[in-house]
Order: sequence, then C-alpha cells, then structure tokens
Amino acid sequence: MKKFKDDTKGLSAKPLHDSDLKDYDETSCGIGPFRPKSLQFFARIGVFVGIYGASGLLTSTLSVYINSQASMLEKQFGFSSYDTGILMSCNDIGYLCTVIFMGYIARKVHIPRGLGVSTLLFGICGILCAFPYFMQDPSSYNLSLAQLDKNGTKSNVLEHETQLCIPGHNGSALHFHDKDGCFATSSNAARATKMEQLSIKRMAFVLIAIGMIFQGIGKSSRYPFTTLYVDDNVNRRKTGFYMGILTGTGIFGPALAYALGGVFNKIYVNLQDVDIHPKDPRWIGAWWLGFLVFGGASLLTAIPLFCFPRNMKVKVKERNPFASKLDDSTGNTVINQIKEFLKSVWRVVRNPVFTLITLASCIHLCGVSGLMSFMPKYIANQYSIPQWQGNIILAVSNVLAIALGSFLGGLITRKFKMTPTFTIKLIISFYVFNLTCFACGFFLGCPQPEIFGKSEGSMSTYFTPHNMNCTGSCGCNDENYFPICGSDGRSYYSPCHAGCEVKAS
Repeated sequence: MKKFKDDTKGLSAKPLHDSDLKDYDETSCGIGPFRPKSLQFFARIGVFVGIYGASGLLTSTLSVYINSQASMLEKQFGFSSYDTGILMSCNDIGYLCTVIFMGYIARKVHIPRGLGVSTLLFGICGILCAFPYFMQDPSSYNLSLAQLDKNGTKSNVLEHETQLCIPGHNGSALHFHDKDGCFATSSNAARATKMEQLSIKRMAFVLIAIGMIFQGIGKSSRYPFTTLYVDDNVNRRKTGFYMGILTGTGIFGPALAYALGGVFNKIYVNLQDVDIHPKDPRWIGAWWLGFLVFGGASLLTAIPLFCFPRNMKVKVKERNPFASKLDDSTGNTVINQIKEFLKSVWRVVRNPVFTLITLASCIHLCGVSGLMSFMPKYIANQYSIPQWQGNIILAVSNVLAIALGSFLGGLITRKFKMTPTFTIKLIISFYVFNLTCFACGFFLGCPQPEIFGKSEGSMSTYFTPHNMNCTGSCGCNDENYFPICGSDGRSYYSPCHAGCEVKAS
C-alpha cells in the first residue's frame, strides 16, 4: 500500500474559521486588531470589577457635589434656591428618562464599551458644568479688600461692600463710597453691568442644567449593565460578592463629593489668596474645581473599559443558564420584544409586595433627596459656620453611617434568620426611628434670624422693615445684600439700610 507524505505536520489540526476569530475577539482584551497577549491577563472579572468600581465611584459624585456648592453658585450667578433646586433635579431627570431603556438594551450591546461610552459622556458633561466660571472676566475675581475700596462695581457679589447711605437720594442711581470719601453715581453703567450679569446667569443655568441631565443619562447604564455582565460571566454564587463590591464603592461617592466639596470651598474661586475669610458673605469657593476633577477622572477611568471583552473566558457550566435563553430570544421581531417587555413589567407591577415596597422607597427618597440637597446650606446657616465645614461634617457623617449600617446589616443577617417578613419589619422599625429623629427637629434648633431694613414682602425670607424714613431717603438698592450688625445689636440688610454714611478705614 502506497504511503503519502504528511504535509500537515507542525500545522494546526483544525483550520481557523471566521467564527473562531469572532469568538477570540469577543473573549479577549483589546480594541480592534490591537489585542496583544500582555493584555489578556486582564480579561478577568476581578479586574473589571476593580476598574469599574473606581468609575462607579466617580459617576456617583457630581449629583451630590452640586448640592455642596449650591451657596457658591447662588452667590456667583445670583441663582435663587428655586434655580439651584431645579439644577439638582436635572441629574435625576436624565437618569429616570433613560434607565428603563438601558435595562432593555443591556443584552443587545457590548456592555464594557457601553459602560465606557456612558462614563465618557459623564466626564465630558462634568467638565461642561465648569464652563460658566470661565465665561466671566477673570479680572473681576482679582479683588482684595484694599482694591474693593476703589472698585465698588467690579463684581455682582463684591460690590455690596461699599454701598452706603446718601441722605437726600431717591434710589435712581447706585451709590458707592470710594477710599477718598467721595460718592459716585453711575446708573447707566450699573444698568449695563446688570444686563451682562443677567445674560451670564441664564447661560450658566442652561450649561449646568444640560450637563447635569446628560450626567444622569451617562450613569443610568451603571446598574443594568454591570449586573448583567457580572451575572453572565461568573458562577451564580459569586454574583452577589462582586456586585457587593461595585455597590459598596458607589455608596462612598457622596461622601467623597462632600469631602472634596469642603476642600474646594476653602479655596477662593480664582485660586488666589484674598484678604477675606471663608465666613465672609462675599466669599465664593472654587466650586468649578470639583466638576473638572471628577469629570477628568471619569474620562481616565473610561478608557480601560473599552478594552474589556464582550464575554469572559468562563466554562459553560458556570454561566447563568438563564442568559442563553435570553440570547435565543434576540431573533424575535422588535414588536414581539416590546410586547414581551410590557408583559414582564405588568407581571411585576401586579405583585403587591413589590409595588408597595417600591412605593415606600419612592416616598422615602423624596424626603431624603430634598434633605440632602439643602443640608449643607442648612448646617452652615443654622450653626453659623463656613460652608466648607458643613460639607466636611456631612462627609464624615456619611462615611460613619455607611460603615455602621454595613456592619450592623451584616451582623443582623448573620445572627438571625432573615425571612422576608422579618426583613420588612426591621426596615419599618428603622424608618420609625428615623421619623422620630426628624420630628424632634421641629422643637430643636436656633431661632430664625431677624434682618431689618428690607422692604416688606419683597423677599420670601424673614425681613422686618425698620427706620424706613432713613432707608427711603438713602436710595438703598434692595438687590444688594450685604448683612451687617448695627450698633444696636440688630442685623441689617446692608450698610445702606442701617443708615451708614461713612465707611471706617
């Protein structure tokens, strides 16, 4: 029998088909053709959890960071509490409008790259929120107390320093006291400055609102995508462990936001040394730094996410068996998928336990969101401390609460048999305790400060008309708020409203 020479010696026994290349692309680290062997070490779920843990930490910061900077934004741009409340809500608006859609498309996209795109969007929009600072003339921030004596109209905040009472004037012009004791009036210049400030205010509001909305969109994919990716690529018994790490790191985001917010509040807005203290009502902290820091850091953490594979190299028996069933359904038409989605939602909504727990959580979060939004301002005003101290207090209390809650939660679940009914009773008991503590707040606290001088009914806060003959003849501008303590021990809206005619050197 004739023998044939084996020409396949040294070659692969199985030819490499397009399907093999596709499988390799979906389970190997890299971008496009760039997939070196050195990167394949990182194709592990633990590495993914570590990198996205940092990304998730950053994407949970800016929605809280803006709360810590509400007072600074109000001072610089003249926002009201209503305006800042809208800005704080924009993040949630973007999140709620897209989170269900993100959950629906999670299985149809390359999840790591989808997370990379969303993190990039978050970082870019975070930087966008800092742009309003650069819209104003940098020279308007370069003011010390000595310079303020010469330039009363330089800044919409700092101009209040020199508004004094001029007897005999009816308020047709703004009056400022210069260093030499001369008075200057400039109604046209003041009107032009006011129009410019109004334009900047509107533009700043629009930019920050857009940035916060798209930040909410950017972080809406976090939980749907990460939960599915981890669940599909690890043993089901380990899913809770990895998701606990991702959730735990994200929880510390608000504490980090308050902490850095306190640090940046101690820095003057133009990063220069000025002769005023953070407790001075003219102080504006470097609110824009946080948006740059958190936004830039998010951009850096987004880059590695693009390199992770669609699927990790795990054994088939370790994969979630439910995942393959869902994958088989991707061939259905869009209409059928929408119908199945609506049916699934309806089945969940009809579950009374789920519906009631969800409703209770919504009501609870409504109260918590309002509390956390204005808590920094409340602490600073109630206890007469600088804004940065209030932010640091909130950061420390958040860290302690998270640590204590995690410890007690783990201890209780380990010591007791946590049935669903027992768990709900435990949650209710904590809610009752929480409600009791808040109810005590109605009977504790400092009295509302009384400020004299402003015309009655012109502002929602508590002002008392006082010596209106004096303030009326001085031509005081009610828009210029610079509270001072008078010789009679009362707080006045401004030096002008107190009847001051001369500024002591």
